[in-house]
Amino acid sequence: MVQLIDEHRTYTERGSPQLSRLSQLVPSVGTFSTPLPLRAAFLYQNELRSISSRQHVTPSFNDIRHILNTAQTRAAASTLRLITFDGAMTLYDDGGEFPRDSRIGRLLSAFLKRGVNLAIVTAARGWRGSWRGLTRMESVMEKAGRGESSFLAQCSLQMTLCQGGECNYLHTFTPSSGRLSYIPPSQYLPADISNPLSFSLHPSNTSRIAAFLDVVEQCLLETREEMNLQERTKVIRKERAVGVLPVEGMHSDTSNDAASVLSLPDLPFCAFNGGNDVWVDIGNKLIAAKILWSWLGIDGEETIHVGDQFLSTGNNVSTRSACCTLWVADPKETEGALGDLRGSVHYGFETYLLRRFAFCVSSCNSQSH
Repeated sequence: MVQLIDEHRTYTERGSPQLSRLSQLVPSVGTFSTPLPLRAAFLYQNELRSISSRQHVTPSFNDIRHILNTAQTRAAASTLRLITFDGAMTLYDDGGEFPRDSRIGRLLSAFLKRGVNLAIVTAARGWRGSWRGLTRMESVMEKAGRGESSFLAQCSLQMTLCQGGECNYLHTFTPSSGRLSYIPPSQYLPADISNPLSFSLHPSNTSRIAAFLDVVEQCLLETREEMNLQERTKVIRKERAVGVLPVEGMHSDTSNDAASVLSLPDLPFCAFNGGNDVWVDIGNKLIAAKILWSWLGIDGEETIHVGDQFLSTGNNVSTRSACCTLWVADPKETEGALGDLRGSVHYGFETYLLRRFAFCVSSCNSQSH
């Protein structure tokens, strides 16, 4: 498999990925930003999950997901300059707050010390700094820098938050003040309005965006009526998004159905199931990532995006085509993935594995006594 991935990357660099054996076996295969050391990753996860020792249980989807995450942390560790995060179910529980004294905060601080930029790229909707949810994001950033204020205030790192309709509102975090500041699009968007990075934010496209959202809103209203959800849901229109939210609660399977029936014109957008709601946003997280790359002067191979929604109805899936990704299920997994990534960055992957194995053996021996 490692050889197939390496061959596919070679053909991709030549501009003909469809000629690789991997493309012929899996026509829908995407782009690999880095090589993937799958053998070493499997051996590591096998120690934790006893995958090869099972007699009647085959490797699960989650086993494979963890193996790929481990391989990606190793491959990206040496060139890592930016980590981007989804918000809910990645850094904190859905509808919850960033936990006090979270280990994730300490890990984020460790990455800052190593010169790694951090960003939160979330679908949460704000408007030029007025969104009350900014308090939650400021809490994340503040806890990341707790005890490091003098260091962070003097460093040149940019802790950035790109939030609101996936990519429509960029903020920077100022460690000395502990606040997020809104950055006007004129400071970071390309002058060419046909550029996808400019489309959703450029003033000249306001009328086109409004017309698009009119179509989306009508589609959602009709879908809600067809599914007899008028009494249980409400449709909300934002500046650059339209969504269906439950009034008293709606089953997530219904949200998936609502997301799947949307038919949208050809322009940057994201239609996704957020759990108990469905949203259609102008722009997507791939555009958000590219805005951050332009702002920070880096590229996709130096970036890892951490999120929990990588299925077709999720809003993180677009990032997979342009940067490294880690697929987590909840904040606890984020904590574990960041711990592995920090170990790979600090010690190198092989040394980190040896230290982990030694720790596991020591723990087993102590328990046996």
